Amino acid sequence: MLRVKTELEAQGHKVSLRKVAGWLGVPWSTVHYKPRKRKPVAVDREVEQAIYQLIQRYPRYGYRRITVMLRRRMGLMANKKKVHRIMQRNGWTVAKRPRGMRPRAQSKTSVAEAPNVRWATDMTHFFCSDSGWCHVVAVIDCWNREVVGYRISRKQNAKVAEGALEDALIRRFGRNTAASRGLALRSDNGLIFTSKHYLKLVRRFGLRPEYITPYSPEQNGVIERFMRTLKEECIWLNLFSSFAEAKAIIETWIQEYNTDRPHQELGYVSPVEYRYELAA
Repeated sequence: MLRVKTELEAQGHKVSLRKVAGWLGVPWSTVHYKPRKRKPVAVDREVEQAIYQLIQRYPRYGYRRITVMLRRRMGLMANKKKVHRIMQRNGWTVAKRPRGMRPRAQSKTSVAEAPNVRWATDMTHFFCSDSGWCHVVAVIDCWNREVVGYRISRKQNAKVAEGALEDALIRRFGRNTAASRGLALRSDNGLIFTSKHYLKLVRRFGLRPEYITPYSPEQNGVIERFMRTLKEECIWLNLFSSFAEAKAIIETWIQEYNTDRPHQELGYVSPVEYRYELAA
């Protein structure tokens, strides 16, 4: 705009800057706008230190879950925007996973509307210096994401998966096989979950097996998400020197997952807390 005014004056045309602004359709307030410097936001050192302590213990927690843990563990009431601002300024935020472009199936999701309507099971693996590759089989209630049974083993066979399922059934129903009849059990099509011994236990308790479409893990999303969380927040953060050490650490983490870890889908309460709230 000043350039236009200068060129016109060089040609002998004297015009005001206001008139040039009018010709160009620029509001006069914009011409005179001067940006104001923002006052630096005061840092709450108490909250910042508390956040730092939490992310040392929970390095994979995002700002929403850290906000919940500040209230639970530290007794500090902090707005989630404030927590996000502090974490962002210090480079403590968790990187988002990129979303792929593949189309995803929208049907046959593994959620449930009530407890003991649908369970899901799956297996994952971890490495120990003294034992090589070891395995975790978990059974989860799709209603509140609670781990109802699990086994941690050096062996990868149907007996381990059978033990995890039997633990879950006895914990929830005792020896009353009638109480579990009709319960859906979702899994992939692996040999372990389709073996004769495993299916014998499924039939004895009257469960209804549900197998996902091959190569469609999104149809078993609840247990798949649990396994990813287990790896991100526990397995990948440790170098296990022995099987005994790994078993103790993973068992402690599963207990904490059930009773203390805030879950976004449950309104940032733990699976056990959600079950008790609904029962109250």
